Amino acid sequence: MNPDATATDDTLPSQAAASSAAVKPPVRYHGLDALRGFAMMLGIVLHAALSYFLAVGDTDYGAFWPQDDQQSLLSWVIFEFIHSWRMPTFFLLAGFFAHLVLDRRGDGYFISDRLNRILLPLIIFGLIMSAIIPSIWDSAQNREFMFAIVNPLEMPPAEQTIAHLWFIYHLVYIYAILFVARWIAGKLPRPLPLGRVLLAVFVNRWHVPLIILFSVIAIARFFENVDDNLIWPIGAWDFMYSLAPFLLGYGIYKRRELVDSLASTTSITVLLSVATVAFCMQLATTVIMAEIEGADEQWGLLSTLARSTATVCFTFGLIGLFQQAFSTHRDWVRWVADSSYWVYIMHLPVVLVVTALMFELPLPADLKFVVACIITGALGFATYWAFIRYTFIGTMLNGKRIRGYVGRPPPSQPTRPTAVTPAT
Repeated sequence: MNPDATATDDTLPSQAAASSAAVKPPVRYHGLDALRGFAMMLGIVLHAALSYFLAVGDTDYGAFWPQDDQQSLLSWVIFEFIHSWRMPTFFLLAGFFAHLVLDRRGDGYFISDRLNRILLPLIIFGLIMSAIIPSIWDSAQNREFMFAIVNPLEMPPAEQTIAHLWFIYHLVYIYAILFVARWIAGKLPRPLPLGRVLLAVFVNRWHVPLIILFSVIAIARFFENVDDNLIWPIGAWDFMYSLAPFLLGYGIYKRRELVDSLASTTSITVLLSVATVAFCMQLATTVIMAEIEGADEQWGLLSTLARSTATVCFTFGLIGLFQQAFSTHRDWVRWVADSSYWVYIMHLPVVLVVTALMFELPLPADLKFVVACIITGALGFATYWAFIRYTFIGTMLNGKRIRGYVGRPPPSQPTRPTAVTPAT
């Protein structure tokens, strides 16, 4: 799920700090880099699962996603688990590292970097997905695999979609809002440190206000029922569900010690335990509301609160877990994190084709689900290694990469910061 949630912390400090030989190199958040890559890769699992359950709760996935005749309750549970924390975690990381890059590299670098690694990929791959996804979708739905390229500019507004790239679309708006807010804060008689304001709102006693905030947004999204994949108009509450964790992450950068405190075994255990209980409650209330007519009024608020609690606790618990498990540089983790942006971009049409080709096979749904994930992931890694990493596309997505070195410059060259990878 990743442009801008990247944990590429080996960026330049301020010029004054750089001139001092005694200054320590900037901290790099290897665990957050690993979490970003993991969340992005789970996009494959999330979308592969959608073909194997029709409807649970208030959403009929069979109405808009091609369905296999074989169904799986496990696929629904996996989908709900990933869906409960993945995108809020991504946007929180995006806000954290947006502030980090602005602090270390300045506005000019940030704008140039995001134009190259977010806006440009959105335009290029958004047009490609808009041209090919509708045909693949219809073929899978109708079991007739006739492929045709569609001109996205000629599609009716209600059908114009960038599919799974909506999160990059949201980021473009968020960055615009961020720079307007920074400009306004700088023009005030007393300059207003935006990060400290957000820190005060979100981070001090963060658990309670954040759960309430996510609950309010979740309730509003339920009643508004706007599709966040449409190019225009953008769903206001869907957008708030992206903006709120971004602002939280932006504020947390001013209290970076919180990230380290989350990596303690006690914090991880408590957060993930509470998250698991809340998630089980979410599943139970969803099933109750689906099976009992009129149960929404009695169970809806409890279900929303359980979902919001699971979202917050999974997000912070996983941040702590990955910070503890991946506290140092590992080449394979960095390689996976680098590849995750490309793998996410290319995965949706592949998942649709692979799952559709297995619709008629007399195999268990869980086996088909695993096969679809493995094939899509393997194709993503293979194409990244062979055609993307060291090409202009890889440079656009991740910055220039040198063969034989993963995240560290060759010994013969002076140490310099690596490019910030956009990120779920």
